[in-house]
Amino acid sequence: MFRVSDDQMQGFADMARKAEHRRLLRRLREEQPELTLRMGPGGADELVTHIVERARAFAFEEPRALDFFLDAVLVLGLEFDRDRRVPWAGANLAAEELALPRRLMNLRTGLERFETAVMTARPAACARLAALEPGALPDATRDADGFWRLVDAVWPELYARLNKLYVNGLLLAARGVAEHYRTGPEGVAPACLAQLFMGVGCFADPQWRHVLSGVLEVGRAERAAKTFDVTRRWAATVAG
Repeated sequence: MFRVSDDQMQGFADMARKAEHRRLLRRLREEQPELTLRMGPGGADELVTHIVERARAFAFEEPRALDFFLDAVLVLGLEFDRDRRVPWAGANLAAEELALPRRLMNLRTGLERFETAVMTARPAACARLAALEPGALPDATRDADGFWRLVDAVWPELYARLNKLYVNGLLLAARGVAEHYRTGPEGVAPACLAQLFMGVGCFADPQWRHVLSGVLEVGRAERAAKTFDVTRRWAATVAG
């Protein structure tokens, strides 16, 4: 009787995963040629590698599941599973008691609703963000309410969808960025704005490297202002 060894089974699995990687990469390049160009050499491959790894962490390895991850990352950003803007995403990904088709249906529905209710309004919100003066941001560590009032004024469609129980989590993620770049507390508000518009994890996301790499081109004392500046400049391009 012909028997397949464990090593052979692992080899077949690796081949299947490489084939899915190539398929996602081809789809990304065909559907997002401008993004692929902006990410630069190797950027698309790096993004797909991240997508596959994050999907596998939730046991999402079927083609339709990987397609969802690609779609979600393009709309929500690389680390959407821990993004407090969309808590439904992480909750459904972790809901192992639900069958994969049900989880995918819930995730697709959530993504479609977010796109309709929030992302269609992003260009107008970007216009308002681009028009903000450099000194317009309150210190989010001392005046969180003032910061969220500003967010409501800039992007009311997003603010209306935020679960107010989770807004502190968004600021906590921004504090992590400020600590990483050593910007001091004044860097929290601009980091949070960047993540609200580009997704939590945007500072490590190949999609946004061409935008946010400028933060590291200046000294620590200037990085908070630089984060706000590059985010506003990007917003102006989206607003048209």
